[in-house]
Amino acid sequence: LSSNEHSHWLKAGISDADIVLSWLDKILKASGLPDLANLCLLYCYSQDWMDGVVVGTENINQLTQNIQSSILPVLDNQLLKQINQTRPRLSEQALNPSAWLS
Repeated sequence: LSSNEHSHWLKAGISDADIVLSWLDKILKASGLPDLANLCLLYCYSQDWMDGVVVGTENINQLTQNIQSSILPVLDNQLLKQINQTRPRLSEQALNPSAWLS
């Protein structure tokens, strides 16, 4: 789900991956969830304005994990507020995989 390989982040237009990785680690610890995939999916599932989430998988283990995440309780409002108020601001290129360099 996320990579510590800085060259991957550069392809997405993010020159200082350490800021994002540090923030993700801090939020993951605050959430008490076992891994970043759970946190990311539950963040999406916690948005009442979203009707669905499209998720890609690379193998059966990821598919199983994604299905298991879908039955977990949504994130509490305090954690959602913390995420929304502290998240790093990223460029449109970083948020749009079709804009990433190959």
